[in-house]
Amino acid sequence: MPSSATATGIAFYARANLYSLPIRPELPIGEAEAEAARAHYRFSMEGTRIRWAEKWLAERSPVAVDAQWTLRLAPGIHYFLPAAGGLPPQARSLVDIREERAYFRVEVFPDGRPPTAEKVIRSRTLRHDYEYWNNGTLKHWHFETESSRGDEHFDQLGHALK
Repeated sequence: MPSSATATGIAFYARANLYSLPIRPELPIGEAEAEAARAHYRFSMEGTRIRWAEKWLAERSPVAVDAQWTLRLAPGIHYFLPAAGGLPPQARSLVDIREERAYFRVEVFPDGRPPTAEKVIRSRTLRHDYEYWNNGTLKHWHFETESSRGDEHFDQLGHALK
């Protein structure tokens, strides 16, 4: 296990090498870039160890915006609103919507153009969870996709157990 000084957190990537075990992140991006992308990967890292990895896809469709409440929103900013109950005027941050499967994304333009909005529906298409031996080799791999799931166990030398 990592020491308390080891960085722990979620990182976002545009791609991942799916041919390695554990899968490896490629092309780091910011959370705002990940949110705006059609697809992205999220990794939970503890130092250099990958604890879990996910692939997310987003479907986007334009929606009408109520001009009454957008007058109160500052221009030049993206707002994220919960999808349940329509378009309420209470905005959320990127971190607040990180686990939301559906939400509205509203952009208010600084040049006076009318705001735009889209409904975003996200789906997780894969998740991998990893557990390691004290020597750093992979001990357990759990995977889930839209159509399958499974587990693989490894000895301390990294060989798959039958």
